[in-house]
Amino acid sequence: MRACSKISLDSTRLEFQARKLLVIDIPQNPESPMLNQPGSVTSLTQGVRLDVVSAIRQASAQTGVDFSYLMQKAEAESSFNPQAQAPTSSARGLFQFIDKTWLETLDRHGDAHGLGKAAELITRNSNGELEVKDPTARREILAMRDNPRIAAIMAAELARDNQTSLEQSLGRKVGNTEMYMAHFL
Repeated sequence: MRACSKISLDSTRLEFQARKLLVIDIPQNPESPMLNQPGSVTSLTQGVRLDVVSAIRQASAQTGVDFSYLMQKAEAESSFNPQAQAPTSSARGLFQFIDKTWLETLDRHGDAHGLGKAAELITRNSNGELEVKDPTARREILAMRDNPRIAAIMAAELARDNQTSLEQSLGRKVGNTEMYMAHFL
């Protein structure tokens, strides 16, 4: 088990104390019939950077969002590349958050994950749009999308928000496919 304790934004001299996050290791028993099967822990994580798998595992454990859903989403969005940048939009990072969605999600959930100081810098302008007035702070807050731990926890929170909204609208439980489609809405 490991704990993460600090995220630093040097140029604005802000330090965000992140909650101690527990990394839960899933034992890998080679005799297990669940290993090396499509959708198994081994098949989902094979060839993926350990820090990326760990970040997604932490986000899943903290939020209750399905680990395999988050892994499949990260694979589809960025091929597990935390610095992926879409050529035709502002989408960036492991889960390809666009600027607007990143600010909305961080504003809504940042405080719960030790990112309250960053969330406090996000305000609504006269048009009701979210913004960060200080250009340096804005760049650094948007650059957080490149951090696998922060991106994974925000993606999990956004997935939970989408799931709640869909289930309320449909009046029933939704599956991973419907949750994946919801992020396009």
